[in-house]
Amino acid sequence: MKGCKLERSFPTTNILWFKDNRYAGSNIDWWLQIIIHGFSKSSFASFLTASLTPGISFKDINIDNIKDKITSQLQLLLEVFKGNAIGITGTKGKSTTSTLIHKIIKDQGYDTYLLGNIGNPMFDDIEKFNSDTYLVIEMSSLQLEFVNTSPHIGIVLNLLEDHLDHAGSVYHYHECKMNMFKYQESNDYSIYSLDDIHTVNWLNTNKYSSNMYKVTLNNNVDNNIIYLENDNVI
Repeated sequence: MKGCKLERSFPTTNILWFKDNRYAGSNIDWWLQIIIHGFSKSSFASFLTASLTPGISFKDINIDNIKDKITSQLQLLLEVFKGNAIGITGTKGKSTTSTLIHKIIKDQGYDTYLLGNIGNPMFDDIEKFNSDTYLVIEMSSLQLEFVNTSPHIGIVLNLLEDHLDHAGSVYHYHECKMNMFKYQESNDYSIYSLDDIHTVNWLNTNKYSSNMYKVTLNNNVDNNIIYLENDNVI
């Protein structure tokens, strides 16, 4: 990310840049000393926010007293461009799916950018985005962990077991992934695989406000199910 572009986008905000990415164990006081370059923990209250890289893990650390200050490049982007965003996540297949969606939109002549894990850094082309731009964003569980805004169109491909060294448990890993839908509203769209039992089980026990659409490899006549019929998407 280029700091000067973010600073131009938030001209009245005093932005400090931190690059340390070491895991601090359970010593949250030491960790805070690192990320704010020597300020005391009490000084952290004066900071508006802390924007973290996705690789920083809080596993086994109690962050209740600072969680509301944590943000990320993805969260900042969604706060401004939520309506333009198509988010894709899943343990497997998200890079391929993101690439295909981006190419389909681009081939139709629309202004579109591929961002996130596979694409460009979130803010590299932010000055080119406008109300008609489509932002196709591959979102990892690490990127989704601290968001409180979900994209206008969210896609969850599958929920398997991965990144437990960061998440600490399968439940929290899936919880991070499902932030894709958590903050959507009634005018947003959620797409998920009816063939993935873990996603289906999660949705059976958690309710969301968006318009839900299912994808399956099996023929189905439900109006809210997308399926294949003679190699055509129905």
